Amino acid sequence: MARKLFIVLIVAFVSIPSSAQWYAGGYLAGSASELDAEKSWSYCISPEVGRIFKDKMAVGLRASYGKSYMHSETHESDPEHENIYKKTKYGTTPFSMRTYFAYRAVDFGKMSLWAEAGAFIVPEQDGNSSTQIGLNLVPVLTYQLSPRFLLRTSLDFVSVSMSTDFNMRNTIKAVVDLDDVISVPDLSIGAVYLF
Repeated sequence: MARKLFIVLIVAFVSIPSSAQWYAGGYLAGSASELDAEKSWSYCISPEVGRIFKDKMAVGLRASYGKSYMHSETHESDPEHENIYKKTKYGTTPFSMRTYFAYRAVDFGKMSLWAEAGAFIVPEQDGNSSTQIGLNLVPVLTYQLSPRFLLRTSLDFVSVSMSTDFNMRNTIKAVVDLDDVISVPDLSIGAVYLF
């Protein structure tokens, strides 16, 4: 079923009117944190292609590849032994595909706020025991550097997503995390070139 849904989304993407403008770009995202004895880091590279039509709507296809790693050490006292140290290491290499529809809702001079709704698939892989499919809605902020070049960032601290896997584990998540609005560890920066 997931494969059929994905094929339908790709056919819809390709069948956009020929008057639409093509674009290519992507995101770079990264995070790093250290709290007590736990250290973690991750990065993600997301190239994409798409088409803008009527200057307010866009449809695109994005592939994402990333890596995450966590290392923690815990210290416990035991009456029979002086010190016990436990070390835990965990790493994943996720890959996903996403097709999306975006609508430019508000303009502020050279800045624009877009609403991006998408469908995604995360295949079974290291750190992911079953294929996941889902939908999400994320606001995206863009800044026009020139008539053909945009910078952008997804505002992931305010998002809504719903996903399921083939083991029938469903997840619905709404994120409104205003404590970390300006959080360098969760930064994603993207760029788009309009052809």
